[in-house]
Amino acid sequence: MAGKKSSSSLLRHPDSLSPAMGTNVRWGSNMKSWRLRARGVALTFCISSLLAATGQASAADLYVRPGLKDGPYLPVPALWEGFYLGGHIGDGWNTATVDDHYDYVGDPVSSNNLNGSGIIGGGQIGYNFQWGNIVFGPEADLGYLGLSGSRSAALTPAPECLASSSSSPCGLNANYSISGGLYGDITGRLGYAVDSVLFYAKGGAAFLNVDIKSNYVGENCSMVHRCGVFPTPPVNASTFNFEQSDTRWGWTVGGGIEYALSQEWSVKVEYQHFDFGSTSFKHDGVYDITGTPWHSTLKGSAEISQTVDAVKVGVNFHLNATSTNLE
Repeated sequence: MAGKKSSSSLLRHPDSLSPAMGTNVRWGSNMKSWRLRARGVALTFCISSLLAATGQASAADLYVRPGLKDGPYLPVPALWEGFYLGGHIGDGWNTATVDDHYDYVGDPVSSNNLNGSGIIGGGQIGYNFQWGNIVFGPEADLGYLGLSGSRSAALTPAPECLASSSSSPCGLNANYSISGGLYGDITGRLGYAVDSVLFYAKGGAAFLNVDIKSNYVGENCSMVHRCGVFPTPPVNASTFNFEQSDTRWGWTVGGGIEYALSQEWSVKVEYQHFDFGSTSFKHDGVYDITGTPWHSTLKGSAEISQTVDAVKVGVNFHLNATSTNLE
C-alpha cells in the first residue's frame, strides 16, 4: 500500500521536484525557456536602439537641409557688402567752348569750340552697404585724364578798324589748346543686385587739372606797309602767347554694370559725364614791331567752359569677402 500511495502521489503532483524523477528534465526545460526569453528581450532592445538612432539622424538631416519647412534659417552673406578697391582704364572725349573778348584795334568777341579726346585711367576705392537687393555706398576715383584739344580761328576784326580803311591792319588769328591731367571724384553709388550682376548709378563732385594755352598772331602796320617812317619796313606779324594752369571743380553723373566673378573679384563697365563749369583768364600783352617805333597791344579775357564724357572698364577686389567662389 505504501508503494501505491507513493506512486499515486507522484502521479498527482507531476511538478514535484522529487529526486526520484522529473527533476533534471523540468529544470532543463525552464532554463531553456528563460534563455529564449532573454535573447528576445536583448534583440528587441537592439532593434529599438538602432531604429531610434536612425530616426534621430534622419531628423537631424531634415533639420539642416535647406529648403524644408522645419529646417533652421541660414542667412546667406551679402555678396556686395564691404570695402573694395581696384583700377580702371578707358577713353574720354572733351568739349570746350572759348569765348574770347579781345581788344586789338577795337573790341570784338569770338566764340570757338575745342574738341579732343584722350585716355583716362586710375584707381578707385569704396564701401558697399547691402540691404536685400539694394546696394549703396561712397566711392572715390583718382587718376589721369589725358585729354587734349586745339582749335585755330580767324577772329572777327573790330568794325571800327574795318571802317577806317580797307588796308588797315585789323586781322587777328588765334590758336587755343587745352590739355588735362590729374582728375578725381567723390561720388555716391546706388544700385540693384540681381544674383552676380549689379546695376548702378553714381553722382557727386569732381575736379580736373587743366592747362590752357592761347596764341595770337595779328596784323600790324609793317605787314600792310603803313608804318610811315621807314620806306622799307620789315614784314612781321605781332604775336602774343598766354598760358594758364588751373584746377577745375564741377560735378559728375554716370552709371554702369558690375559682374562678380567670385566673392573677391568683380569686373565693371561704366559711363561717366563730367561738367567742370567755366573759368576765365585775362590776356594783356604788348608786341614791339621790329624796325619801327610802333607796337601792338592785345588785351581782353577768355572764358572757357568744359565738359568731358568717358567710358571705362575696371576691376575691383573686395577686401572682406570669403574665399568661396560663386556657383
